[in-house]
Amino acid sequence: MRKKYRKFYADWRDEKGRRRMKAFPTKGGALRHQNAMRAQVAGKKARASAPSRTSRLPGQRRTTHAATKSASPARSPRSRAHSARTK
Repeated sequence: MRKKYRKFYADWRDEKGRRRMKAFPTKGGALRHQNAMRAQVAGKKARASAPSRTSRLPGQRRTTHAATKSASPARSPRSRAHSARTK
């Protein structure tokens, strides 16, 4: 809660994480609203879920394919041109 220009501001973050503020004439009103909004947001947050079925299981190895590997920097045409100039 903040006090600014003779007003009391309830301060909280919504479900998406954006900061929200609302002005009240009394400190009690601001605190009540702030606590209510924080409790409401805490109830709406997503609960932690089990890992998706497409995830690798612990202990499984990742396979690599030759087609997905990129050329090494030493064999690329650009590096060959650069090394030819420096020799």
